[in-house]
Order: sequence, then C-alpha cells, then structure tokens
Amino acid sequence: IAYSHKGICVLWSKNNTIQKNLILGNDKGVELDVYYNGGQNKINYNNFVKNEIHAEVYFIEKAMAYNNWNRNYWDNWPKYIPKPIISREAMFGSYFLSLLNIDWLPLPAPYQTSSQLT
Repeated sequence: IAYSHKGICVLWSKNNTIQKNLILGNDKGVELDVYYNGGQNKINYNNFVKNEIHAEVYFIEKAMAYNNWNRNYWDNWPKYIPKPIISREAMFGSYFLSLLNIDWLPLPAPYQTSSQLT
C-alpha cells in the first residue's frame, strides 16, 4: 500500500483487522475515523515506512475508541518504547495522545512476509 494520499482509511467501522501490510510513502499511512460506533480495530504486524504521518485516529467528543495496535514496525520510532498513535478530536481539531491507542510492543525490525523471504 504505497504512495497515495491515505494508504488505508477506515470510516465509522469497528472490528476490522489491518494486518501484515507494507504501508509505504503515503501522506497518511492509516487513518481510523471512529466517531460514534467505531473502534475495536486490530492493527497488527504492519510495516510503516516513510509515511508523512504513519497513523492517526479521529473521533468525536465522548466517542474516543480503543483500537488494538500490536507489533507494528515504525521506521521513525525508537524500537523498544511504546508508540503512541496520534488522536484527533474531529470537531475542534485538537491533537492529543491517548492510552487507548498505543502500540505497546512495536517491532524492532520490519515484519518479514513469506514473499519478502524468497
């Protein structure tokens, strides 16, 4: 998923899985717009490389949702420190960090798919 405005955009949806992707060179790698009923998405084992913004979560007041970020590789992040995901309140545009959207165990090196190993 490479070189576009938004690599992956999930709108008003929940219980989605984004897994084992190379997300490369996008303006925004992954955008989750969780609003009222969104959230509970799983974002696991992806490689985020050279995106302007790797990932961002949008929500509306009182609708901040938990998403499970687990074992992703972030090319611009110290490898053994939990990676907070930018969260933004859609109505007022405020940015903040939330304990609900953190990759607690980022990968120290890119995830290798079977096609990358051959």
